[in-house]
Amino acid sequence: MNEQSLNIRFVQEVERYPCLYNYNLTEYSRRDITDGAWYEIGREFDLSAAACKEKWKNLRAVFVRHMKPSANDPGVKKRKYYLTDFMQFVAPYVKSYSSSIPEPPEVDMTESQDTTDIAVEEDNEESNIYRPTGTQHHPTTANNTTTNTRKLKRKKTSDEVDSAIVKYLERHNQSTENTRKMFLLSLMDEVTSMTDEQWKLFKRRTLNLIDEITTVKK
Repeated sequence: MNEQSLNIRFVQEVERYPCLYNYNLTEYSRRDITDGAWYEIGREFDLSAAACKEKWKNLRAVFVRHMKPSANDPGVKKRKYYLTDFMQFVAPYVKSYSSSIPEPPEVDMTESQDTTDIAVEEDNEESNIYRPTGTQHHPTTANNTTTNTRKLKRKKTSDEVDSAIVKYLERHNQSTENTRKMFLLSLMDEVTSMTDEQWKLFKRRTLNLIDEITTVKK
């Protein structure tokens, strides 16, 4: 079973336990009850209760971010999160984002930028968004050529990054692999939505943080 199918099953299992997400219930504040629910879910997926909590926290965080409207361009629709339909049961229990909250500034994609990026289903980048009728953009031939060239470069480098992530996961101890893998995979939707400039900053800071943590004396 692939990761997405597994996550769908996991979300459906969580839905069976309202005490884990409905804060209006008395049971929501009862740790003995919620811990018991996570234990039962863990039995279904051969995970510890702690790993289930972490997995749910990551999936829920991504879902909440995808609920946030685009402040920069309301006419652009975000690529739909594959768990959106399955996680509607939790929507009434998450805080709504105010439309006045600004998003990170968009980078002018016509400028020369680092071509390193992670791409998921990015063979056709324009398929991830659509604009309503009457607001279609018609870029020039030069812009089309630049965009197509950038897509090819980003696709090639994304394969290298994906390969590096797989190798990273394989090097970890089996006992911690599942939890760490779930956390990294939960970031994929956020990472793929980054601009080139944001990805450069994310990569640089992540590598610096890893270096800082791994050099600390145990």
